[in-house]
Amino acid sequence: MRVQDVAIPARYGREKSGIKYSTYIPRVSNLLLGNFFLRLKTKYIQMSFHPLTFFYLAGAVLAPLGFIGGLITLWEKFVLGVPVLFMHGGISLLMFVFGMQFLFFAMLFDMQAENLERRAVYCFEELNDNQRVCFTDN
Repeated sequence: MRVQDVAIPARYGREKSGIKYSTYIPRVSNLLLGNFFLRLKTKYIQMSFHPLTFFYLAGAVLAPLGFIGGLITLWEKFVLGVPVLFMHGGISLLMFVFGMQFLFFAMLFDMQAENLERRAVYCFEELNDNQRVCFTDN
């Protein structure tokens, strides 16, 4: 027996989808980004402070600046003919790499913090020696 993917077009009878992607995608993207910022503010600033907010902020500033700086460097080099590729390109590349590194470390810290919160700890008290016995579900 073989399994094979077969493309079958979605048929709704005579109905047609009313979703307009030009308005749907920006709305959903703004909703997701707003919820992400609300979660960061609530969980890592108001409830208890965690430095990953600085990592997200540094990454959100440095990565786009490095990318835009790289585009400007390429424009200066190939359109204007100015020999600036090494210095401007190196600084732009470093800014972009540091920004991405900050973002990746912030995501890593966020995942680790989430895993620590999800790990349930169960504690029992032993009556004989007045000791606590604790274990996790992982």
